[in-house]
Amino acid sequence: MQIVGKRWREMELLAIAQEINQVVGDFRRPAGY
Repeated sequence: MQIVGKRWREMELLAIAQEINQVVGDFRRPAGY
């Protein structure tokens, strides 16, 4: 997933990424990789 936002709005993007991470959970490699 890629999140793109306006210039100089990094803190907003980080907040959105944190919210997504709370909903989806941490990244886990599929079995066998």
